[in-house]
Amino acid sequence: MIQDILIGLVNVIGWSIKPLIEKEGIKHTSFFIFANTRYIATAVISIFILLACKRKYITDNINYKTIAYSIIVSILGLLSIISNYYLLSKYDANIVVGLIESSLIVTTLLISYLFFNETFSNIRIFGISVISIGILITFLSN
Repeated sequence: MIQDILIGLVNVIGWSIKPLIEKEGIKHTSFFIFANTRYIATAVISIFILLACKRKYITDNINYKTIAYSIIVSILGLLSIISNYYLLSKYDANIVVGLIESSLIVTTLLISYLFFNETFSNIRIFGISVISIGILITFLSN
């Protein structure tokens, strides 16, 4: 439980700092170049991590479905990050993140229910709605 909380904190802190560092990086190039070099850097780092793994671990855990889903997620991720960097090149990071994240919560909820058969309760819908409305009010009031 403590490990999960600590990992969750690393996740929150990483995702919170990431757009601020990205905005700084975009200042030195175009959003398109930055998005692609980011993914190239990620690929290089990932290759070194995989090389550090035992060969048996990799062969036991990789298959065609893993590769197919990885390609789909990579394409979606690249399209999303290019559009995100475009917005970051024009607007403050806190505005972009606030508006995108609140929209992301609602969109994920709908898509997960409609296409991936995930379940949720009315209280979850209410909570997500309150959070999203709060974020939108905060950022649209500027």
